[in-house]
Amino acid sequence: SGPPAVALPPAVEGSSLQLTLGYLTHIKGSFSRADQKKRGYLDVEQISNWASSQGVANMTPDKAKRMIAQVDMTGSGHVDFWGFLGVQTFLAMGLQARLTLQEWLAWVTQQPVGR
Repeated sequence: SGPPAVALPPAVEGSSLQLTLGYLTHIKGSFSRADQKKRGYLDVEQISNWASSQGVANMTPDKAKRMIAQVDMTGSGHVDFWGFLGVQTFLAMGLQARLTLQEWLAWVTQQPVGR
């Protein structure tokens, strides 16, 4: 029957987080534009290109690899839509004051912290 679900982190349990359909559509569009190879995930090259298009200065492949490592909950070396959505939502909603990115991503992606 599959692995047990990752519980919502205590720091946000009982909180109300509303994601509108418009927001989800916006994030899906951003992901689709970044996923120029149309594989359903972003690799180092695509993350580099996307970050540069968002105004991140001096983006290098090493920086992109480090960004992916922070988000990649499965060890695939890529960022899928759920990881992308998780990071964008974490930043947009200011959740960093309440929990770590890894705690949030574990819940969004349903992958345990530490793989």
